[in-house]
Amino acid sequence: MELDSDGGLEFGFVPRKIVTDLQDIGNWKLRADAIETLQTVVGDLGKSDVYKVEPHLPALVRFINKLLVDPNFKISLTAIQIFGSFIDKVGDKIKPLVANVMPSLVDKLGDSKSAVRTSDVKVLNKLTAIVGPSPVIEGLIAGMKKDNAQTREEVLNMFIQTLLKLKSGAKNEFEAAALVPVLARALRDREARVRQVAIEALAVTHSIIGANRVNSLLDREDVASDARRQLADRFTVRALPHVAFDGSVEHVVLLPSGAGASRSSSNDMEMAFPARAREVPSAGRRAKREVPVAG
Repeated sequence: MELDSDGGLEFGFVPRKIVTDLQDIGNWKLRADAIETLQTVVGDLGKSDVYKVEPHLPALVRFINKLLVDPNFKISLTAIQIFGSFIDKVGDKIKPLVANVMPSLVDKLGDSKSAVRTSDVKVLNKLTAIVGPSPVIEGLIAGMKKDNAQTREEVLNMFIQTLLKLKSGAKNEFEAAALVPVLARALRDREARVRQVAIEALAVTHSIIGANRVNSLLDREDVASDARRQLADRFTVRALPHVAFDGSVEHVVLLPSGAGASRSSSNDMEMAFPARAREVPSAGRRAKREVPVAG
């Protein structure tokens, strides 16, 4: 914990009482009031005052990180919103600390509360816009090793959102190509829904770097022959998932409805693409899967 010399402020701008109250684990009302006050204090921080915070950035990020994983729903949700507001203020000064906070943000992608996931994705998109995709993608990749299937699925959807924002250019094509090994491993996931979203992410990658390159990269990976056939089938369909006006991701395939079908199935694509949908993918037949709102 870092205090100013007068002992009244922490991190250069936060009244000490707020931090003290947030540490009073047994008093939920006091903590709820304190987190709301902290949100106001961060919101009121002017960009011209950021210099006061800079020396304390590592300590402040550690503090917010603890709040992100707090078991109290209100504390955790508000902490995500606070972090989003805070990075608006400090901009790319947060870049050296992104790796420190990414594990907590990735965990929140699998939270049981939709409001938490919604806010989390919004912050991740904002972070990507501020520091660039590479540091965020690097942190997201670790999420593919999580036991929580929803976390893995939402990480893949974050990849899709990031890929959809990439424009043509050597640097962006390199970043898209770098994801292929990760997506190829996801094709072997025990959950059919995760496998299908991985196929969708590869379809977007295919649209960026082209058939020859994506297939060349897949040749280097351990991809089963039935998965390659599914990918070849998917690549013939030009329609791609997209981010709707409300920030949700709309898929052009029918994703498995639940976490069932745990064994790999050669007819994942048959379930995803009914014959008519393959021939004429139309907006009326698209299956919208609600995901957290992006920033």
